[in-house]
Amino acid sequence: MIRIILTSLLALVFISCASKTEKLADTPISELDVKSLITLCEKNKNTLACTELGLKLVELENGNLEENVNKANTLWQSACEANEARACGLLGVSYINGQGVEKDSKKAFELWQKACENKDGFSCRNLALSYEVGQDIQKNQKLADEFYTKACEYGYHTSCYIVGLSYYKGQKGIKKDLTKAKEYFSKACEASNAEACNHLGLLYENGQGVTKDLKMAQEAYGKACVSNYAVACNNLANLYYKGEGGIKQDYELAKKLYTRACDEKEAKACVNLADFYYAWQRLPNERKEAKNLYQKACKLGDKQACTKAKNFK
Repeated sequence: MIRIILTSLLALVFISCASKTEKLADTPISELDVKSLITLCEKNKNTLACTELGLKLVELENGNLEENVNKANTLWQSACEANEARACGLLGVSYINGQGVEKDSKKAFELWQKACENKDGFSCRNLALSYEVGQDIQKNQKLADEFYTKACEYGYHTSCYIVGLSYYKGQKGIKKDLTKAKEYFSKACEASNAEACNHLGLLYENGQGVTKDLKMAQEAYGKACVSNYAVACNNLANLYYKGEGGIKQDYELAKKLYTRACDEKEAKACVNLADFYYAWQRLPNERKEAKNLYQKACKLGDKQACTKAKNFK
């Protein structure tokens, strides 16, 4: 749910010379500050700037709430009428939540439909989610799948991961297809979706839907791990621990990665780190550390760790 808190900044008028306005027009909209967006929105009638202005203003935490909500919706309404798809999508959120307007699910869906038809991935995703969970509309998994696919196509990359997962598992009415899964995971991973990168790594590590390639798995896991996805850090550590497929064996790096993932409460990493200490124990404190790690993993829900902790000698 979008939290809408606007300020009375819209009442201000900013005057700038033509050269400054031209410079603003050459700058990516998302990088402009509120004052610059107001200039483009009010003076140049730039609908994308007006839309982004609404998003910038909702992050501010001062002003009259009721008045500001109305101003936000006015911005998006005007931009939507000018066929700014993103604005239609945001206005749809206001209608679905009854924010500054009377709650109207039908109107929200109409706005999302219009925006999705104009290639707004955010709105396609909202339609997909609504059809999947049956939010104010009859459940329809087939339509949900179609809209998730469109959302991915139009740049909402979280949806690429969702579609890829359906092909990976063969769920939600989609037949299992690991080649398709690889295609969608790749799209999402390119957009830095950590879960997608991890799943892409799994495909390459196990040769599922692709030729087995541990170097490619290493790259995918690494990208996900850099994004602090602990599961991927553990998978990457396994590659370094085994040292197969052209990957140089590196116990110290594996240990660091296991530690990092365990610190993020990834139970399997705690077990692997405990196994590492148990296998390479040289000092009494390392043996104690192994037991502590098994106990930690047990508390995190790993049954294998519970058994190891119980039988630890």
